[in-house]
Amino acid sequence: MNRFLLIPLLLLLFACGGETQTRTFFVEGNCPECGDIIVKTLERSPGVEAAKWDFESSQATVTYNSGLTDEENLQEAVAEAGFSTTFFDPDPVARELLPPCCQESIGRSLLQQQGHP
Repeated sequence: MNRFLLIPLLLLLFACGGETQTRTFFVEGNCPECGDIIVKTLERSPGVEAAKWDFESSQATVTYNSGLTDEENLQEAVAEAGFSTTFFDPDPVARELLPPCCQESIGRSLLQQQGHP
């Protein structure tokens, strides 16, 4: 079998073995524009079925196929887009490319990072 056909087939089989999971984690942001960037970044991640970000709590909620990704990969993708998450600091180069409001650190408390208002 052609290896170029085999790779997508294996990925499909692997994805079928995953479960749908929903996780909520901290993502620091300042404004609706931050939220748009965060959500679009998450939605572009493999296996993501739905994503939202809440301004008041700085919490991202993501539903995804665990056969294609996990919470760590999702948080890393958001950090690579320039935002702090529970596990990752923002990529400094990406942060500089964000709109000015989104570059500001808002210093949410550890309790908010852990999912508390």
